[in-house]
Amino acid sequence: MKRSPTDDAWRDAAIREVMRSDVVTIDAHAPVREALRLLADNGISGMPVTDGAGGVVGVISMRDVLEHLAESADEEHEGEGADYAALEEEEETEEGAESEEPEHSWHEHFPGDADAEVISVMTPELVTVPAEASVLEAARIMVQRGVHRLVVRDGRRFVGLVTATDVLARIVGR
Repeated sequence: MKRSPTDDAWRDAAIREVMRSDVVTIDAHAPVREALRLLADNGISGMPVTDGAGGVVGVISMRDVLEHLAESADEEHEGEGADYAALEEEEETEEGAESEEPEHSWHEHFPGDADAEVISVMTPELVTVPAEASVLEAARIMVQRGVHRLVVRDGRRFVGLVTATDVLARIVGR
């Protein structure tokens, strides 16, 4: 199959053409419950964490949140065995009953310490890319560092976020 010169045009495209500048962020001292809500409500898997001055101090991902909540739930119930028979019985009863809207949203019922501050759960290491970097450079950084999102900077200033999905969309021409 013969490749056209435009097949590789994505390689040299600047990250600023692909990045998202309207990024959902969360304050470092917000509760993990708020991070859960923002991730779910916006259909995203991670977001930058900011300090009081708006600087990016880390990233929080769905994985970070789930690991934290699972660990804190395990600590709360240490020594208790799971009663799977009771859970199955409860599910069967619920299936036959009229379902009502819950009084509170799902993130208020999540197990574990959802009131911990985001700063205690986030990944503090920032993997960044300059806004003038190419899409190919960003893809290489993501692969080398094993990350799904990069913080985009113009000098020291945070200007956006680029995800693996953004990079792949550019490669396939979307």
